[in-house]
Amino acid sequence: MADSTQHRYERNLERIENGMGAMSIQSVAPADVVAQIERVKAGWVELFTLWCALRGVFKHATGKKVIVTSPRARIQFEAIISKRPEVRKRLMLTGGEIHVLTHAAMSEENRLSVCILLATSVRASELFTAQRADVFLDEVRWHIPASKIGPAMDIPKT
Repeated sequence: MADSTQHRYERNLERIENGMGAMSIQSVAPADVVAQIERVKAGWVELFTLWCALRGVFKHATGKKVIVTSPRARIQFEAIISKRPEVRKRLMLTGGEIHVLTHAAMSEENRLSVCILLATSVRASELFTAQRADVFLDEVRWHIPASKIGPAMDIPKT
């Protein structure tokens, strides 16, 4: 799993420990599972990760025969939280919109930044945190180091 996913699971395991850690696993009832989920004020993806972490904890306990059935077994996640929100549609600019954007009243530095972002499709943070040492003029490429949201990559400057 990616580092960010591992951190999300660790965070949710801590939530489970803080919310239900004092209870014996045999005494956990479905209402306790629902209460654990409702206590957390987070977005759908984070709550779904909490749901998966709970599944893992109870699956392990049933596998080790510490409990007979999971208290989460008959609970429908969507009944507690609702269905997953619709995935955002990605913005795709038309040629005319790109022309308006690149010719808008702004400083030359900002206009060039917009052009670089449009041409390379990198995240704005990658451009703004770029180091001169990562731009190789003789090799005509821009190296973007690995980050928590993606592996290292080279962007050709042609």
